Amino acid sequence: MQSLIARVPVSFETKIGLLNLKEVLKDIKPDLQKNEREEVLLHLVSRYLNCSTKIPAKRVLSSFFQSLDQESQCFVKSEICSQLEKILGCGSFQIETARHNVSTIAALMENFKLGESCLSSIALQVIKYLAGVGHKFYLEVHADVPPVFLNEVMHHSHVTIQTLNLVLQKAVVDNSELLARFVDETSLLTIIWDLDTSILANELFLLDCRCCCAMNAVLILQLALPCQEVAHQIPMILLPSSNTLVCKLQPSVQWLDQTKANLLNMEILSTLSALAVAFGYIAMVHPRCVVHQMPTGSYFYLHVFLPALLGYSTRCTDTTSRTLYSKTVSLFATKLLECVQKVNAPADFIQEMDGDSSSMQSLLGYVWTNWEDQLDIVRQSAKVVFEKVLQLHCIVKHGKNAKENKCIASDLFLQSLVQHLFTVSWTSRGKFSALTSCVRQLGSQSLLDIRPDLPVEVIQQLQEQALSCYASELYCTLFASHIQEMGFSNALLDPCKKIAALPSKENGVVTEIHGMENPPRKESHLESSEAKFFKMWAEPVTKAMCTSRKKLKQNIVEYLLPRLLKSGQGVLNFLIQGLSTRLKDTPQQAQGAIIMCLHRARTLGFLQTSTVNTESGSLWLGYLSSEVLKEALCSMDDHIRLDAFALVCENSKTSEVVTIFEFEMLKFFIPHNINNQSPAFRQNLLAQLKKLMFRVKESILSLRRKLKGKTSTQTVCKSINDYECFLTWLTMFTVDNLYPGAAFARRTTSLAILSLLTTSFTSEKDGFCIPALLKKVHIQTLLGALTDTFEENKREALGILTGFLKHQEPIWDPPGTVETLNVALSLACSTRPQDCDTAVYIFLVLLKQQEFYPHKFDFAASLSSASGSTLELLDSALSSNPKLLLLRSLLQLLDSQISVAEQSLVSAAASRPMYPTLHCIRYILQELDFSAMEEDHMPSAKNFIKHLIISCLHLSRVVSPVVQNSSPEGNIPEEAVSGPDMPNAEWSRALVESMPEYLVVCGWRSIKEVSLTLGSLCLQLPTDFIVKEAEGGLLSLDQIEVIGRYFNQQLLESIHRGAFELAYAGFQLMCQMLWKHPLSCFHHLPSQWLTAVLQDIKSEDAQSRLCATRRSAGVPFLVQAITSTEPNLTGRQMFHNAMKELLRLALSQEEKACEDGGNLASSSDAQVHALNILRALYRESRLGDDVVLYVADGLKAAILGFRSEQWAVRNSATLLLSALMTRIFGVKRSKDESAMSKKNCQTGRAFFYRYPTLYPFLLSELEVATANVMSRDRLSLHPSLYPVLLVLGRLFPSTLEGSDTSLSLSAFIPYVIRCASSPVYKTRVIASRAIQPLAKRNEVIDIGHSLWELIPFLPADGKARSSHIHGSLLQLTQLITVAESFHETSKREVLTAFVENLNKRKWIFEKKNLCFGTRQAALILTDGVLNVADACHMDNGVMANTISSLRDSFVASLSDHETQKLHSHLPFFFEFEKTRAQLCLKHLVSMQKHLSSLIQDRTDGKDTGKDSNQSPQRGRKENEDKNSTGNSGCKASGLTHETGNVYATDKHIILLSLLKSPVYDVRLGVLDVLLSSLRSGDLDDYPDSHGSEEAESEFASESPVYKVVLPDVGTVVSGLYHQLVKMAMETETHHLCQEKVFYLLGSLPEGFSGLEKENSSHLLQMLSTLINRIQAERKTEIKAAVLRFTVRLVAILYKRIPLSKGIVNCVSQAETESSPLSTSPNEVFDVLINWLELLRESSSADENPELQISCCHCLLQNADILLVDPQNVFGKSVYTVWSTLAVLLQDDDLEVKEIAASVLCSVLKKENGSYQSSYALHILPSVLLSYHGSRDISGVLQCLISWILQDCTSDVKESNERLFDKGEMNTYLDHIAFTRSIMLCIEKVLNPGQSEQLLSSPQDCLAQRSQTGTEIDFCHQSFLRFRIDSEFVSFLDSCVRSLLNDLQILESSCHKEDMFKSVARFSSLCLTLHKCRLCLNLFIELAPSAELLAKSLNALNDLIQTVKTNLNVTNVLCL
Repeated sequence: MQSLIARVPVSFETKIGLLNLKEVLKDIKPDLQKNEREEVLLHLVSRYLNCSTKIPAKRVLSSFFQSLDQESQCFVKSEICSQLEKILGCGSFQIETARHNVSTIAALMENFKLGESCLSSIALQVIKYLAGVGHKFYLEVHADVPPVFLNEVMHHSHVTIQTLNLVLQKAVVDNSELLARFVDETSLLTIIWDLDTSILANELFLLDCRCCCAMNAVLILQLALPCQEVAHQIPMILLPSSNTLVCKLQPSVQWLDQTKANLLNMEILSTLSALAVAFGYIAMVHPRCVVHQMPTGSYFYLHVFLPALLGYSTRCTDTTSRTLYSKTVSLFATKLLECVQKVNAPADFIQEMDGDSSSMQSLLGYVWTNWEDQLDIVRQSAKVVFEKVLQLHCIVKHGKNAKENKCIASDLFLQSLVQHLFTVSWTSRGKFSALTSCVRQLGSQSLLDIRPDLPVEVIQQLQEQALSCYASELYCTLFASHIQEMGFSNALLDPCKKIAALPSKENGVVTEIHGMENPPRKESHLESSEAKFFKMWAEPVTKAMCTSRKKLKQNIVEYLLPRLLKSGQGVLNFLIQGLSTRLKDTPQQAQGAIIMCLHRARTLGFLQTSTVNTESGSLWLGYLSSEVLKEALCSMDDHIRLDAFALVCENSKTSEVVTIFEFEMLKFFIPHNINNQSPAFRQNLLAQLKKLMFRVKESILSLRRKLKGKTSTQTVCKSINDYECFLTWLTMFTVDNLYPGAAFARRTTSLAILSLLTTSFTSEKDGFCIPALLKKVHIQTLLGALTDTFEENKREALGILTGFLKHQEPIWDPPGTVETLNVALSLACSTRPQDCDTAVYIFLVLLKQQEFYPHKFDFAASLSSASGSTLELLDSALSSNPKLLLLRSLLQLLDSQISVAEQSLVSAAASRPMYPTLHCIRYILQELDFSAMEEDHMPSAKNFIKHLIISCLHLSRVVSPVVQNSSPEGNIPEEAVSGPDMPNAEWSRALVESMPEYLVVCGWRSIKEVSLTLGSLCLQLPTDFIVKEAEGGLLSLDQIEVIGRYFNQQLLESIHRGAFELAYAGFQLMCQMLWKHPLSCFHHLPSQWLTAVLQDIKSEDAQSRLCATRRSAGVPFLVQAITSTEPNLTGRQMFHNAMKELLRLALSQEEKACEDGGNLASSSDAQVHALNILRALYRESRLGDDVVLYVADGLKAAILGFRSEQWAVRNSATLLLSALMTRIFGVKRSKDESAMSKKNCQTGRAFFYRYPTLYPFLLSELEVATANVMSRDRLSLHPSLYPVLLVLGRLFPSTLEGSDTSLSLSAFIPYVIRCASSPVYKTRVIASRAIQPLAKRNEVIDIGHSLWELIPFLPADGKARSSHIHGSLLQLTQLITVAESFHETSKREVLTAFVENLNKRKWIFEKKNLCFGTRQAALILTDGVLNVADACHMDNGVMANTISSLRDSFVASLSDHETQKLHSHLPFFFEFEKTRAQLCLKHLVSMQKHLSSLIQDRTDGKDTGKDSNQSPQRGRKENEDKNSTGNSGCKASGLTHETGNVYATDKHIILLSLLKSPVYDVRLGVLDVLLSSLRSGDLDDYPDSHGSEEAESEFASESPVYKVVLPDVGTVVSGLYHQLVKMAMETETHHLCQEKVFYLLGSLPEGFSGLEKENSSHLLQMLSTLINRIQAERKTEIKAAVLRFTVRLVAILYKRIPLSKGIVNCVSQAETESSPLSTSPNEVFDVLINWLELLRESSSADENPELQISCCHCLLQNADILLVDPQNVFGKSVYTVWSTLAVLLQDDDLEVKEIAASVLCSVLKKENGSYQSSYALHILPSVLLSYHGSRDISGVLQCLISWILQDCTSDVKESNERLFDKGEMNTYLDHIAFTRSIMLCIEKVLNPGQSEQLLSSPQDCLAQRSQTGTEIDFCHQSFLRFRIDSEFVSFLDSCVRSLLNDLQILESSCHKEDMFKSVARFSSLCLTLHKCRLCLNLFIELAPSAELLAKSLNALNDLIQTVKTNLNVTNVLCL
């Protein structure tokens, strides 16, 4: 017996304790003696009541008690009751004890029947206890309580009230006897009621607690009131003044008087309290009361309560109230549905559930208003309400089987509802949710009948990231519903179905798979149904996945594909089969899509790993061959590669063995992707590797367990060996890639992988030990990584070194420790900012070594030895705390630096800067754990902190002359120049004067470090150590106030942004600590500072320290830091108070002005400060939705600020308006103001419901602003007009606006129409944008009629001004744009009205209109009308004729040509010409017909006596020749020739006329259209247009841009060839047009260009001219375009070179005769060589990327000629082209590298995109060898060796190091990796028998041009003939001498400490050593017997050994 009690664990909180408890409970068996069992149970009951409710043991014990027999349960019950009564009867109150007791009571009701029975026995006592505890908790809540404690107490109150509510419901409600006793306890009821109502009315309390109190109060009423009075008495209490409720409150209980009842009166409560009451009422009301009919015949729940509830929508402006409001409405709808389903309701109540009823329509109105809300919870509420309304309607009208009954066919409400939903834009998120609800309720087939293309439409919406989750949910809901409706769910919804084993293959990919075990019978009904089903749902997915839109594919894979695959195996089979059929058309996209599908399928566990046998051709995973997987792993598309990599890494079963094939694929993939320059790619790569490492760890441990057990086999041993080999390879590979000079991405990825490895496999317990693999050379390499310029890399290296120290051995011996400390201390004083970061991490490694090996090293002695005599003796008591010891040492060093700065700041900046040392202190200070610090070290820590604060403040004062000086940067203040007796004073001053950044950086970085150090110190110290008095802790109140004054001074008095931004960062950290501090004297400090600042602003003191300029300088930062860090738990009272005060200040001056008649005589600085601070607060993201409450008032302040007479106020108001537009409508997604994205807009309904006070304000402002806008006497531009129109322009009409007219947008329309008459152009434009969202569908015709009346019928009619007509036309254009989205009937009505009015006013777009502005607007309007006409199918013949007449007039007006000389001075002429040209191109076919008719008419009137035998072809040729010489002109039509030639009737005439336009915009537009038409099928051939901003005129953005694609564009452009050439070579002067002309000529397809017909001499002359032009041209864009054109000439000339013995080998005679060369071959050869040299120069890394891209395209278009050189025309110059390609493949620009990789694919006859750039660079040497090795092995070797030695001389050039090193020119250039690839290729030539094993990766670099053994031997034999060639040996000797010279220079300039102190020089040394070592070995093997070379090689070898010995160079690069 005693043994059982003794076995009960002391603690239940640990896993071991829980396991022991379970063992004890198993031993308590029924056969135990009664007294023994009871004694054990008594002990367990006591432990149960005392243990915490959060631990699992409590649930274990309750489950055990519940499982006992009846007798034991009775005993346990009595003991629980007895002990609980004692606990509850204790009179003392302690918060923690009380909360524990409350939690214990709650646990007794949590799935514990026995516990509920116990509480029922003592329910009244429990209720009294809970009521008393709740009251005491309530008394603890007041405003002076610290925020953290206040939040804790309110949570206690919430749990108490919640528990009380549960006790009442579970113990009292169903127990009539207990209920009667409870009701008789009047005092108890009064206490509970007072507690509930007090908390309910207290605004400080949490909202959940207040809702719980409301529920509790309603429950009390239901229990206390008689049953017959509940249904009508509770409504009278909630809404007593309702006219519907005729009964008076007659309480049947004495304690509920009128005063107490009013405490639940929703009409007098605050908004939140009233909503809480409503929520509580809905949650607790009985369904019988819901359907209770009032004496008036109405229903309180529907007709009184619902309108009152929805009326709160306009009062809910903040996030909290809107959240509660939405939850309450959704709960209302849910409760209503529950009542209809469970209660037999009256018939008239049921009728109210009809969708057309007023109640349901009001709920739908709530849905339409809130389904697009910014808050997710509000949108979800709208979704729930919509779904409930739909269910209610269907239940009432069609029963519970609405889906099966297809009720939509006969239900007008459902039909109209669905049709309305389909008219809503797909950009609405609410539309998806509503349609999803419709599918669930009505079925998918009902929607598909209405919208057959719905699946395709939904798929297209996945293009947008924000809509992807909604669209995927809708698609999958449709899909799943359709499966069930089709009746074959069992055939498709089986996720465990096996795949049939017989797939057929195409290109290594499965193309045909059957989802059933036996092939299905053909023509079966099920097969046919499945085929149709999959065609409908899976085909849109496969089609979308094969597009080039990466975003669409990514979103499909992420959101949609997993859901579809979970539906069943048949989906995967069909997807793979469908994608495989697309391999021929789009192989890259289809292959990538297949990989994506397989990846998701394997993740879900649908695929099983299979062994791949390459010889037998088996498929991996049953779908892929190894070749296809390799192709995917080296594809150019990042997503394809990542998905293929993830396919290899991931598996649903983590313990599944990784096969040798998967390891091989990993080794193939990782080397070529470790240097990827995309951060997202690297993150995904590391994420997949993390999953792989977890899988490797789990599976290797499983294998080792098998090895130890009886299941050990040879296969297990082999698998373990494969694992160890792979992990060893990966570790060595990553360390080898950390060599000095490695590219940033390579370093980052390698360190991250190595860190992942060391974390996963720290010791043999993990299955493998990675740290054991690291040797000394690897550790030295990792120490070199501490000098990385990126801190994340330093952090990773520190973690790896820490793992090594922890599990292996120390890094340094004691002497090495002292030496390293010396280096770190010197770096901590360096003038270079990056050196102090390195010092920090060296210090941290040293501290880690001391931590792990404290007895091997004396850190104090090492530090004393390293610091020398300049530092004071350190405290010997701190020897056991190295961190504090080091901090003391650094602080002393800082003090010495400050003393130097006091004498001369210039000297300190040049030699003893303070900020590096303080930076080290700040970082090392973060390593101190003050809470775990020993008591002996506390005094030292306290003294250190005190000293640190004093030093920081002292440092701040010392550098203040620089940071607070008003002079510009670079000027040296006099205060900084002092102390002439300082050593090196003159040198320091000279240095600073030559490079003033020394002084500036010293000052600013010092302030930064001071601010961050003080802020982080406050946040880092535990609040227990920050005390009021100085004696008790580490930081006192006085010190906090001193730090606070420092931050206040910096923020309020500094006028430089750098100073107060840095102070803001530290002040934020300090405020975070203060707000959370438990002592009031601390957490009141931020509010005191904020109050003081606001008081300073209001004081308007002339001597104020606040800066009113520079956007109030640091004042907004101070307010922002305090308010944004205030805890949200307490409601952010200070924030709300500050916002109210600031808005009062911002609005006060404007309100006074409004009262005085609208004029502002003056404005104070207070208003400027208020506006600037408000702007900062509205932009602060951490304030979240709290600031939304004040958006309306902020917008008022901003708009009214425009009316100020002072510029400062207007400027601040403008900035505030910009911030508010972003806060309201989101971050701008479109650069074009005229094409605003709907993501940046809101419906008018949603906007004004959210900000109701803005409706009357904007309306009144617009009325005032437009009062005099039509005045002819003077220019009227009201300041408020523009911002009001700007806001209205961001609204758009909702299709479901509802019937609410109180906020109708139509009221704005008359005033916006007035703006059409404004003489200000911008006002007219923005007014036209504002009219669009205001116009409802049924108002468009009326609004249009009003606008048409403002336009006269004839030019001479009326007195309308041009500006008036122009504004009307702009607004009409916007209206016709709105009509495009209307349904057919409405669209026709609008079209009819517009066409009739436009036909009456044709003069406005004809030549009669002399105003080009109105004429341009009329053309745009007419084009819009014709667009609508084209979309409508007009059956009315009269209307069709009218439209045809309008079209003819419109085309005729386009033909009218204006002469620039006559009209160029007129406004809008150039804009009109540009628009006319765009419309000519758009209506080219109509223009052609019109021109043909004109010419035919003229032909009929001509003399017919001309030669009728002249052929049309000849006539057309003559006409084109005349056009090309410029002899054609334009007369009346502007398009017919003066010569009267009637044969040129095609579109060339129109285009020629436009190309000869004197307006460059016109020419540019035509060229753009021609180019876009040429590349419509090849989007990657032409770069984006440059200089578009320069090309656009002032108002270019206001006119639409027409996207035109010309058919048969090749033929069209070929007809314009001569004109284009003339433009390019002679006439064109505008640089943008020149660029487009050359691109157009270079993009012409072969056969359509006239170049092939030109003679060779002309081509050669043209090429020479263009080469000279490129060399002389300054604009990069033109150089790139010309270069793209010249390659066409090069290709033609190359093909025309005849047979020449010295130049070519073999060319057929037929080729020579067909393309004769009319000039000297040598002359051609010279020009071609010059062009190749130009190509090489243009591809250098220093050139513009656009020019490099042109070089890539030149190579891509003619790869066979330029790289292969089949005729051997170029000779050794061909290697220049290969070198150019090598440079381009190593460029920093990703697009350049990708196109260059496509060049190599073209050489190898692979599809573009087959190889990524790094893989292409890797195989480049092998490809060069394969094409030219047999022909010229010597040239190939010289080329490869020159690649190895490239940039070597530039690396060793010394330069004076400035304060900041020059950045890397090419961040991703990695010469070492390329050198390794080159060496592998050369080894293939030297040792052909070993070539296979030397190539470490399994790829076949010559897939299409594979080398046989004979070819390799031939290359080897070719090399043997050249190895004794004297020229070749001389070349090698020159290389050796160059390396010797470089290494000698480095030896003389480098030092041992350069590894840390001069990283660039050390990297150059290592790189040069590496090249020397490689070349030494290579040259010995290339020419072993060359005496000339032997002497140089020996000298090089000796120098290498000397350098490695003297400079101690040890890393992976210099082994």
